[in-house]
Formats: sequence, C-alpha cells, structure tokens
Amino acid sequence: MTAVTRPGLEAPLPRAGRLPVLRSLLRGGLDASAWVRPAHLGISALAAVIYLFNLAISGYANTYYSAAALAASKSWSAWFFGSFDAANFITVDKPPLATMLMGLSVRLFGLSSWSILLPEGLAGVATVALLFVVVRHSFGPVAAAIAGLVMAFTPVAVLIFRYNNPDALLTLLLVAAAWAALQAIETGRLRWIVAAAIFVGFAFNTKYLQGFLVVPAFALTWLLAAPVGLRRRIAGLLVAALTLLISSGWWVVAVQLIPAAARPYIGGSTDNSAIPFALIGLAVGRTPNVSGTLTIAGSKLTAVAIMADLTALQSDDAHRDGQLVNGGIETATFPTATFTLSSPIDLGATPTDGHEIDTTASGQLTLHGVTKTVQVALRARLSGSVVEVVGSLPIVFADYQISKPNGFSVLSIADSGTMELQLFFTHA
Repeated sequence: MTAVTRPGLEAPLPRAGRLPVLRSLLRGGLDASAWVRPAHLGISALAAVIYLFNLAISGYANTYYSAAALAASKSWSAWFFGSFDAANFITVDKPPLATMLMGLSVRLFGLSSWSILLPEGLAGVATVALLFVVVRHSFGPVAAAIAGLVMAFTPVAVLIFRYNNPDALLTLLLVAAAWAALQAIETGRLRWIVAAAIFVGFAFNTKYLQGFLVVPAFALTWLLAAPVGLRRRIAGLLVAALTLLISSGWWVVAVQLIPAAARPYIGGSTDNSAIPFALIGLAVGRTPNVSGTLTIAGSKLTAVAIMADLTALQSDDAHRDGQLVNGGIETATFPTATFTLSSPIDLGATPTDGHEIDTTASGQLTLHGVTKTVQVALRARLSGSVVEVVGSLPIVFADYQISKPNGFSVLSIADSGTMELQLFFTHA
C-alpha cells in the first residue's frame, strides 16, 4: 500500500481531535507554527488599515446606492425592498442585501460617507482573513500569507472594498462559499455543501446572476471528488440545489407575491418585475447627469424637456461601457439624449401630496442624432414639493442607427434595449 502526502502542509486532524470551527479559524490546528497566528492577525490588521483608513475621502462614492442606504435607514420597508427613496417609489437595480447592510450602518452611526462605506471595508477585511484560512488549509501557511497580502494590496480589491457598489459583499460571500465547498469536498459532509449553497444564495441576493458564476465548478468538483459514494454525492447535489433555490429566491418570490400597488417599482425592469433579472440577467447602465424642466398648469402637465449626458453613462462593467460608448452610441459625437413632450397630459385633478398617476407621454426622443416620436409609459407621484417620475421606453438599436457592441467578452446582446427614466423635479 502506498501513502501519498504533501510535504510541509498541515494534515487534517482526526475527527475526534478537531477544534471548534471558530477557534480553528482564528488559531489554526494544534500543530500550527508559532508565527502563523500572528501572521494571520497581522495581515488582517494590514487589510483593515488599507480598507478603512480615511474612508471619508471617497465622499458618498456611488450616490445611487448611498441614497438607497439613507432610505433603508429611515424606512424598514425601503430597507427590505432596497428602495432608492424612503417613500418606496422605486428600488435600485440590484437585490437588497448590500443596501441592507449599509442601511443598518447608517441607522447605527448616523448618515455620513464613513458609515455608508464601513460595511464594504469590513467585508474586505473579512475576505482577506478568510482567504488566509482557505489557502492555508490546502497549501500551507506560507502560501496563505502570500495570498492574503496579494489580496490586500491588489488595486482592484482596494477599489472594491473602499466603494459602496455591491461587489464588496459579493466577493466576501463567494470566498465564504469556496471555503464551505472545500470543506464539503474534503469531508463529504452534507452540511458543508449546504452551507456553500446558502452563501451562493446570499451572493445572488447581492448581485443577481453574478453570484451563480461559481456554481458549475462547485457542483462538478463535489460530484467528482467528494469522498463518499455516488448516491450520496447525487443526493448532496439535490439537497444543495434545493437550498440554493430557497436561499436565492426568497426575496424575488416575496416581491412578486406583493401586489404592485403595495410595493415600489422594481428599478431597472421594464415590467415592474424582478424575474427578468433573476432568470436571464440584464445589463444596466445609468448616468447621473440629467437635467430638465416640467410644467404643471392646473390639472394638466403641459411641458416636459429632459436632457441626459450620455458621456457619464456607466454600468458595473467598464469594458462593456467602453464598447457601448465608443462603438455603440458614440458619445464623442452624440453626447446627449433629449426628450420633449409634444402633447399635454391630463392629470385628472390638481395634484396633491401623495397623488400618484400612471400615464403615457407622447414626445420626441433624440438619440444618436436621430429623432423619433415615442410613447413613454410613466408613473409619477407628488411627494411634498418633489415630483417623482419613473418610466421606461423600448429602444430598437437599428431605429437610431446604433451598432451593437461586439468583442470576445460579449457573449450575446439583443437587438433592443430599454431606456429607463428616474427623475426628481423640485419647484424652481
């Protein structure tokens, strides 16, 4: 009989001698070298300095998600839905887990750029600390120290963990899922593959389908390498799949079961539904540089003029943005899009506070140098002195002579998209 070992690596302890999980995370095995724990704590502390020092220098970072964090701190309903505003008029275009954490931080520490960015920084510290544990278990403490330092100093990681996009929490959850999956593959225990599925489900509720990118690798590795019989491996996959379905789908199901009139509009959607995001994924870009005017005379909306600066258009994929801006809508040549109302809209009555209407606006849209007559579905509400407006308009790219982005990083793209409006008008 031949025994194969990995020199220099720490062999798993016998089951009877295993330490509790939390103690093991902090101290390692009983045979750990004296320098390992100080190295682990030191690298984690270094990550804390990198990710948390002078956080306020970033201001409110992505003001889109900062507004959602403020709303979540003022309204538990807005906290649950991930609403952009405390009045629950419209949600952001992502599921709410990241804004939930930011909202809790703002509730606890008050509104500031530091309180909004704190959860992301802490997620970074936790990611580095957990990565050390994961790598050490498989490749030893030297490799773990290198991995932790590389993670802490990687420029894109520094950017992610000092900014309030959902990617910070997404990264932590996927590293946690990898840790649980490795435990499952080593021990064959069902609880670990279930834990991996739960972490991935939470990742889905952070950034939709991007959380599922690791699922094929986890499932295939468990199926081929778990140290249990084939039937148990298949049973484990089935249990993990059910767990994943529940842990990822609960929020979408809850939203769909609540009548549309009793919840906010789902931001980024064309039909006030979260299902398209959940099932097929949608690329969403936005520009914060929008200006315009709206005129109400009695019970009629008589004039609307809106201009959007497309040079500021951004999504969560800089490469895709570059393809769209340079080869699609060509913002260097056509930097703006405009909409002008061509027919007055009857509101039915003089608007009062809380008054909400659904209507269709007819007007002229100019995009990519082409002007078309369009019909825009709108929902508007008067909240105090602010008129909130959301709407959507299907855009066929060929109608505006827009070329579809192409390149190796683009798997597929439809021939059409949706222009979504999210506007807030105040008295001049």
